[in-house]
Amino acid sequence: MEPANAIALIPGVALLILSTATRFSQFESECRLVAAGEVPCSAEHRQLLSWRAERFNQALVAIYLALAVLALGAIAGLLHLPSAPVIIAVTIVLAVSAVLYAVIQLVREARHSTRIVLTLINAE
Repeated sequence: MEPANAIALIPGVALLILSTATRFSQFESECRLVAAGEVPCSAEHRQLLSWRAERFNQALVAIYLALAVLALGAIAGLLHLPSAPVIIAVTIVLAVSAVLYAVIQLVREARHSTRIVLTLINAE
């Protein structure tokens, strides 16, 4: 396995980081409005916001770890270590697993975001 295989995954992971960071920024703005009392918020809504924050945290940590693992695999390959093929294969499996975990957390967060929106729409 070539180091280019690990490096080729980095742009996709970086794009996931950018899109998740944008979503998190919007979420943070929403939380600031709630904290300032500018948006009415029930106890259930606050609980959902807290739950969403945890999902975002888990997703971002997993994505950052995936990027770090891919970079380590690429470095191992570039150094032409005797065990580089095994290291690269393991890092790719670990990185893809971390990205899958992050995507699952983001899907869960998106489902709860929809619940919040529906709750707000139905409350009016």
